[in-house]
Amino acid sequence: MKIIVLTRNYLRPDTGGAPGEYAPVGGAEQYIDLLLPVLKDAYPEAEIVVYQVGSDESQSVKRGGASVRFVRLSRFERMFFPLALAMKYRHLVQRELGKDDIVIVNEVRYAALVQSTPMRSIGIFHGIEWDTSLGSYVYRECRYRHYSIAGPVISAVKYIYFRLIAPWATLRGIARVRMTVSVDHQLPLWVEGRFPSLASRLVTITNCSTYEPSLEPQGPMSEPGDRRCLTILVPRNLNVARGVYLIPDLARTLARQGIVCQFEIAGDGPLRAYIERKIRTFGLQESVRLLGHIGGRREMSQLYRRADVVLIPSVFSEGTSLSAIEAMAHGRALVTTDVGGLSEIGVNGVNKLVVEPTVSSIAAAIGLLSSDPELRERLGRNAVQYVREHCSLSSWQRQWSDLLESLERAASSGHGERN
Repeated sequence: MKIIVLTRNYLRPDTGGAPGEYAPVGGAEQYIDLLLPVLKDAYPEAEIVVYQVGSDESQSVKRGGASVRFVRLSRFERMFFPLALAMKYRHLVQRELGKDDIVIVNEVRYAALVQSTPMRSIGIFHGIEWDTSLGSYVYRECRYRHYSIAGPVISAVKYIYFRLIAPWATLRGIARVRMTVSVDHQLPLWVEGRFPSLASRLVTITNCSTYEPSLEPQGPMSEPGDRRCLTILVPRNLNVARGVYLIPDLARTLARQGIVCQFEIAGDGPLRAYIERKIRTFGLQESVRLLGHIGGRREMSQLYRRADVVLIPSVFSEGTSLSAIEAMAHGRALVTTDVGGLSEIGVNGVNKLVVEPTVSSIAAAIGLLSSDPELRERLGRNAVQYVREHCSLSSWQRQWSDLLESLERAASSGHGERN
């Protein structure tokens, strides 16, 4: 028996580890790390193979009891990357899988062009990415990423993909697999309102914490009104959707208000050049640090532990953020926007503070936390309890095990014929 997991990204060389070691790239990739032990437990004799985009198709990496292999896209194919990858995976499924095998598509849209899938087929959806307008998208892309004359055209073409092709491919992928797991309720609600016939193919399994919930010691408690230097962790990849372009202006605004803080941005991406330029222009070298990609769980945990506040400033395209849940598991005061699946994590004023994705709104929340250490401690304490009750790893594993069992029952009874 074979289990194939299809994904865009999974592993890349771990810059913080030993030579030759690999680590997941981001939240959607860490999801695979969590899922592999569940698959191994349910199918101990199965061969598990993860396919991801890479340059060397002859290379194979071992991780978590699975073989990780690579699918190469030519330069031309990369221009049409989502559909090109979907076509690659269509041929791979036809070539590699038998009727009793299992395929799991880590981003269900990559199943859009598959003609026939096994009865045991599951898609995963990590959050709606088309929840922004054309004007807002093009403006942000041109201002923070594409500075050339061609910027508006490039941005408009990308928006067409996000607004038209991605929803189409997602719906078609849902129709091709037996069941799709969504990390939040945004997709099920969207599908139910437009294509109710597909609603029964969706199940929501909220993301979980990979860390044991624990109230880590805070820094030295100050008296009310005594604004000591705050460490603010921003565990975000450097792209427009994640809102990291706000950080330089936010740091300058807080400094002008007399609020002493240091931002630590853990992530990498296309906005790095923009943020570095703003850091130099505003003289923020001491208050904004770009840490790059952090591959190890231990290193990431250390960043959470030394932070006073964790900021998730996403402006669109967000699920139930793994970073937000991890911050709560470490007992940190969480400041987050209410975008997408973030609205389903915690309660404003109880275990997090909700802000608008603007400098002024975020600055007001951080100012409040800076002057009220008891509020920071209370939010962190309640956040730990929230993760224990709603986002535990054991609960997540149990829900996935139940899903796999239900697919087995359907396949054994002859239901869920091949698409």
